[in-house]
Amino acid sequence: MDYDNDGDIDIYVSTEYHGTNQGNRLFENNGNGNLRMSLSKEV
Repeated sequence: MDYDNDGDIDIYVSTEYHGTNQGNRLFENNGNGNLRMSLSKEV
């Protein structure tokens, strides 16, 4: 999935756990092979 429409594939991981800091995660691809966890984006 390309969440931010920049041409790089991003990764979204969904979980069923609803505890502290264990929910769904969005990892944004910065274009050079690195992913960073996005904390401020809503999906």
